Amino acid sequence: MKSSSNHKKIYRLKNISIDEVAKSFQTLNVEGKLSDYEMESIPMVGINMPITDITYKGNDTNKHLSTLSDKFIYLIHLIRNRQIANGGNFAPFHSVVLEKIFGKDYSKMIRLLLKLNILQCDNYYQIGQKSYGFRFNDKVEFTYTYENPNYLSKYSDKAKKIFQNIQIQTEQENRKQLGDDSFYDRYNQSLSLLNLTHIDECREFLSLHHFINEHSKNYYYDIVDSYTSETPIITSIDKNKRIYSIATSTPRILKPFLNIKFSSDIHNSHPLLFNSILFDYFNVSLPLRKRLSLSFNILNISPYNVSRIIRKHLISNNIRREEIANIPNDVLAYLYITSIGKFWDCIIPSDCSDSLLLRSDIKVLMFAEVFYSKKLTTRGQKYAKIFKKQFPNVYKVVRKQKQEDRTRLANDMMRLESELFHQILTKLFNKRFKVISIHDAIVVLDVKTNSKCTVEVVKEIIQNVYNDRGLSPDISTDTYDATSTLANEATTNKLIESFMYRLEEGIAENDEECIELKSKLETSEIELLPNHDYTDVLIHPLNVKK
Repeated sequence: MKSSSNHKKIYRLKNISIDEVAKSFQTLNVEGKLSDYEMESIPMVGINMPITDITYKGNDTNKHLSTLSDKFIYLIHLIRNRQIANGGNFAPFHSVVLEKIFGKDYSKMIRLLLKLNILQCDNYYQIGQKSYGFRFNDKVEFTYTYENPNYLSKYSDKAKKIFQNIQIQTEQENRKQLGDDSFYDRYNQSLSLLNLTHIDECREFLSLHHFINEHSKNYYYDIVDSYTSETPIITSIDKNKRIYSIATSTPRILKPFLNIKFSSDIHNSHPLLFNSILFDYFNVSLPLRKRLSLSFNILNISPYNVSRIIRKHLISNNIRREEIANIPNDVLAYLYITSIGKFWDCIIPSDCSDSLLLRSDIKVLMFAEVFYSKKLTTRGQKYAKIFKKQFPNVYKVVRKQKQEDRTRLANDMMRLESELFHQILTKLFNKRFKVISIHDAIVVLDVKTNSKCTVEVVKEIIQNVYNDRGLSPDISTDTYDATSTLANEATTNKLIESFMYRLEEGIAENDEECIELKSKLETSEIELLPNHDYTDVLIHPLNVKK
């Protein structure tokens, strides 16, 4: 924990009296209105629910009001704290844990907060897999105080012990999932050095930024609060060995305020990874894969309408005709344009020019429809149809990968990405560099030990690891500047406002894409970022572990 003193930070409701909440509990409890059956009438998830007025009668129970108030204070603090640590998302709480901390009244306390629309529940529970998740209504405002360590220790000591045990269990599960303790420790060591170095500038940015809604605003503030109160650690590792932490939940526009030296991203990362599946499907040997990748880097021909000429150019670059005889022209073209990082430039044609969406926005939709969709046809999928039209034989392979298991393709690609990036990180760790990953990017921290970790060093390692698999990545580098971000914030806000105006126009016309985009913006699945020259906004997915 990061702390400037021995005092504890306690989150409190800003405009709601905790004593009134406690008195309301006493009244409703006596009237039997906090029973299980009452849950059916309690609203669950709803972003814009109004806060219900709190009313209460006299004290009709033998519960001491101050004790009940303390319980509510710590329950609210606990949920708020864990919601922040979870990047503003629903924080799961096991009923056994809550009962150990608060006693059997915990369920009625939760029901009251739900009934008053102070709290929200995700209403999703799965035995042995998922506990109910809770977060506060976006209209609920918070403040905090720094209290003596003994304050609420009756509850905080229990919670600390329980959550320490849970953290140990979680870490054991993560290590088992990853299967490499040394890598896990080195990654966590690097991650622990990630911090918010431009705190004042970040606070100023938050005060200036145009947020889409209260949920978006709270999400950003929760991320910032997490950096200032917790030391980052690995939070989870999924079945494909993708690593999640506060870094994967951090909106890109907040990164200038972190101690990031630079990050190296792979252009059209997942479309490029699909090359490996295409190579396997057409039985392309590893030596030929490497020669093809080398040829792609030196062809220097236009990627547009390349299908009809790609074979000729490959043959002229010492690829024998018989070696690629069974590979269709559109597949060769796909391999070429993904290898030079031009997939998105070529795939989105003028058909889309009349859309509200920018080319960068369409990436999100096309990627979801082509590679991650569970559908086996293009029915009702505009961008999958565009892809199929340009690359019919590539799409045929996409479809075949999903026939037996419709999630197989997505999982195969994420698993391959994790494997490649773990190799890249290991090579960088071996050089004693402090680096982390955000799925398809290597993030180099601005710390003393990284003085010799240059863009050239990182690029060379990425290229070597990918080349060993017969893949040719096109790599870009991003640097971040807090001063520049602040200076351009007024322009960014105007761009966001303009985009939202156009989005609302599309929604008024029942445009399904616009309706879906707004929904994803409201739940922080995606964010709006300015493009490089601040002439428009683009859609960027948030890598949030749900």
